[in-house]
Amino acid sequence: MLKPGLEPLLSPFLDKPEVETAMVIGPGGAMLGQVGQMPPDPEVFTVYCRTLFSIAGVLGERTGYSTLDGLILEYRGHQLIFNRINTDHSLVLVVRGSGQLGVLRYLVQRQLPQIVEHLA
Repeated sequence: MLKPGLEPLLSPFLDKPEVETAMVIGPGGAMLGQVGQMPPDPEVFTVYCRTLFSIAGVLGERTGYSTLDGLILEYRGHQLIFNRINTDHSLVLVVRGSGQLGVLRYLVQRQLPQIVEHLA
């Protein structure tokens, strides 16, 4: 179920040419907002994203690292960048290449407070 008003908060990510998709995933892997290219089979994609993020969080806690704030998965020429918004919501970016990772991290940090406020 899409949450109205999230798309304008996600649109700044598309100003970066390497960002193909920006989305917010909620409880159970529900896609709450999305801009850019729709992933193939979005319902399955979002559930997998939510599951991977949860597994990585548990791994971090069990190994003595801090709680998970972000996760980057690299694939041939693409990256999935996950950021925790709160305990139930995650921001996911699908990115081509890896050259602008620092710029994207800065943009994520700038946009997250607005997204958190919108979801509250």
